[in-house]
Amino acid sequence: MVRQTIRQPVFTVDEGVSLFLQKQGLELTTAKDKARGVFGTSMLDITAGMHNLYSHCHGDVSMADLYHIASRRALTNVKIDLVSYDSLVSLIQEIKGFGLRVDELKRLQAVAAENKALAHVLP
Repeated sequence: MVRQTIRQPVFTVDEGVSLFLQKQGLELTTAKDKARGVFGTSMLDITAGMHNLYSHCHGDVSMADLYHIASRRALTNVKIDLVSYDSLVSLIQEIKGFGLRVDELKRLQAVAAENKALAHVLP
């Protein structure tokens, strides 16, 4: 039996957020600028930080959820700080729509610490 794999396109974080912004009616250049500006840090830090967040929370949130919330924040010029525990809690609560359990909060605490360490290691 031959398995057929359907591959989804791979996006950088800013491309994923930019696509959501374009779907909401923004022009390409404006969407790209807002997508890059929502994080306020280097793309390498963003990619590593978002991947780390997703890997710890993938059972609870999807990358599409993360892109969607990031695009909403980009529209309102609210920055996302991937090394801030408070910012991560706010982000995930906004996605889930309710308070988080203790185990979820502990995972986000670990994500914030790991992202902070990554930010010091990456060029």
